Amino acid sequence: MQPQDMRRRSNRRGFTHRQQYGQRITHTRPEAGGNRNTERYALRAAQAYADPNDPAWAFGDQAGSHANLAIARVASGDLDAAAEALAPVLDLPADQRINGIIHSVRRVHQAITRAGHAGDARDLIDGIEHFTHTPANALPR
Repeated sequence: MQPQDMRRRSNRRGFTHRQQYGQRITHTRPEAGGNRNTERYALRAAQAYADPNDPAWAFGDQAGSHANLAIARVASGDLDAAAEALAPVLDLPADQRINGIIHSVRRVHQAITRAGHAGDARDLIDGIEHFTHTPANALPR
């Protein structure tokens, strides 16, 4: 699907520009290397969700955009930049670690291992595993 086709489809569905970037990322498959625009779209999506005071902001969408950016950076071999992109997500408190965010973070883990970078990204993998294994008793009641 070409970018102009995505824009037309997104605009018809009433997506915000943030969601349009997210849709572009979904269709370029950052974990498979996507295309040369993948990291650019992922960065724009992450930047678009940077303002928590914006009425359209959602912490889950922001976390997903950071995970997509991390995946795109893993695909390009830039593990330090991937860790930087995922850091705000890994810092989320336990009560914000909803299923969708955990799934997004697990996709980063999968991208690292599938790309053969597990040995070079041990700290990032450890952070991801800690994040996704938060015990239920750590969650507020």
